[in-house]
Amino acid sequence: MGRGRPRLRSQEDQARRVILRLQKYLAECGLGSRRACERMIAGGRIQVNGETVCEQGIKVDPVQDDIRMDGRVVRRESKVVYILNKPPGVMCTNDDPQSRPLYRDLFPADAGRLFPVGRLDCMSEGLLLVTNDGDLAHRLMHPRYGFHKTYLARTPDRVTAEQMKRMEQGVEEGGERLRALRVRRERGAGPGTRLRIVLGEGRNRHIRRMFKALGLRIDRLKRVKLGPLVLGGLPQGSWRELRPQELRQLQVSSHQRDA
Repeated sequence: MGRGRPRLRSQEDQARRVILRLQKYLAECGLGSRRACERMIAGGRIQVNGETVCEQGIKVDPVQDDIRMDGRVVRRESKVVYILNKPPGVMCTNDDPQSRPLYRDLFPADAGRLFPVGRLDCMSEGLLLVTNDGDLAHRLMHPRYGFHKTYLARTPDRVTAEQMKRMEQGVEEGGERLRALRVRRERGAGPGTRLRIVLGEGRNRHIRRMFKALGLRIDRLKRVKLGPLVLGGLPQGSWRELRPQELRQLQVSSHQRDA
């Protein structure tokens, strides 16, 4: 038996196995996204049939193999997906060295293992998906699946038509080219400008960096739509489980992109 590989049984037993890649199974168990689970494997935290596995791509049989993380048995959980209206000032992480408020603090202590699908930066607000379904999270975050994200941005500055056009064409910032798929002006009372911005592949602090490159400030940034999901009238700081129809839409949309 090779080092780091699960113990194989007879060829007859192996033929009956329903096998999965280890990182996919770990994600299905709610340990995090596939990428996060790959880091757990690389870090030597996963054991299969008594052996530590550090190699990516190992295949396992969840029924027959003994799979553990840090010595604790790993089992599938019932999958849940929540939509949260994240307030500004709340971090999208399960641990913050500065002890700032976390999205997890908005859920009951007995809600189980959860993680956010992607992130909103600390001062941004709005639609955030929270789940224990690592496979779905992988689909939603991976650029391949192309889930569009819609934001409402408010700036105290006057935004010109030329600046809006440059956002759609792309601007250079920090060695990256940042662009929006669509930028439209929104009506609103008071000074400044309100824009509706649709992103395809979102990069870290994408809209804030794009505005900075154009000499614009942001005083409010809110995500209102992710793929087919709409934030709607969910109060700030509140969450709800996805309705069956919403979950089907999300799953259908992600699988259509595999076709």
